[in-house]
Amino acid sequence: MGWKCDALLIRPASVEEGAENLLRDLGFRLSAPIGDEAFLQAIWPMENTIWVGRAGDCLLLSSRGLADPFFGDDRSDFKHALFERFPGAEIAAVLAHSVSGAWAFAVYRKGECVRRKGGSSDDGTIFDVGAPLVEEAELLARSRLDAQGRRMYRLPGFPDEEVSESDVGEELVFKIIERMTGARPDVVKEGGFDLLELPCVGFALRPWWKFW
Repeated sequence: MGWKCDALLIRPASVEEGAENLLRDLGFRLSAPIGDEAFLQAIWPMENTIWVGRAGDCLLLSSRGLADPFFGDDRSDFKHALFERFPGAEIAAVLAHSVSGAWAFAVYRKGECVRRKGGSSDDGTIFDVGAPLVEEAELLARSRLDAQGRRMYRLPGFPDEEVSESDVGEELVFKIIERMTGARPDVVKEGGFDLLELPCVGFALRPWWKFW
């Protein structure tokens, strides 16, 4: 199955003021509520919509282009507003697009980036900043750097074949999602919950809502 996602995950996060008020406080220009959907639909939402869900103490925000500002060093207005609203939280940005092979993740603590990494099938690994997280350890143990400095992996089930980092990018993104929510979108663990069934509330966005 090919996956697409574009989301922010914030933990711990409380939203006493409600999802709509939170989004307005963060600078989103909302035009109308559009009802409830499972995360299965909200994980890669329609253009000009934003979705909000909760998995325990983790808040999920999903919208096209939402994660992009967190993969660079620019301090956008939106990033500043988010860090001000959740000063003690860990915030993760995740992106996956199976068609282009794009993948990326970034993890922030108290407003500072501790790790970000991403790339695509065509360009390989584009950025790799910060020390690897514990979620990367298992895959890194199965990797090596080739003569060109590219990291190559040998995966279980294919011991005689090496694959590039773009081939494991989606797996890294899912591990970060699991870090934040306790679940992966592609696997339901025994005794766990189905992340794709997580209820989310959606809102339509006015054109040109992205101010960063």
